[in-house]
Amino acid sequence: MRTLLLLMTFMTSLSAFADLKTDLTTLSPAEAMQKAVDACSSASCAQDLITEMLDAGVSLNDTMAAAIAAGIPAADAASAALANNQSVADVLAATTAAGVSNADAVAAVNTAAQNNQIDSALVVAAAQNQNISEADIGAAIAQSQSQSPATGTVTTAPVGGSTPARPAPVVGALQPVSPN
Repeated sequence: MRTLLLLMTFMTSLSAFADLKTDLTTLSPAEAMQKAVDACSSASCAQDLITEMLDAGVSLNDTMAAAIAAGIPAADAASAALANNQSVADVLAATTAAGVSNADAVAAVNTAAQNNQIDSALVVAAAQNQNISEADIGAAIAQSQSQSPATGTVTTAPVGGSTPARPAPVVGALQPVSPN
């Protein structure tokens, strides 16, 4: 019985992804995403759909807007985008462009960064570069760190394999960490 249920879930998710690429030829990204979300039942659905949209050549802005409009939480959409090698700055910009408030976007992207072992300092720097207020940044970082399922230590992903991981900055210390 479990095998049958697992097989049915797998087949449903496969058909949702196969149809997504076809749907993108006739539907807008938002319509295609909504249709795929409605047909999807797996726990990894958000990440899989965002990967499919990006792989199909849909822009990050359109993908994030479609995902958020389809009911995928901004943090889940941002996490999937970061897992697909999108930059923190681009994901933050796409999240705010999708209509998410500055503070909520910073919190969502910071949670996504933590889930992808990316230093919160990169989120802070991206937010500062996008002229998001220090008050919004500080509140968002504190909120996302208190709600995150992360274990408490957020590290920087090594770049080119040469940079060792380092702990995240203390909340309230909103200056970017230097690369040295």
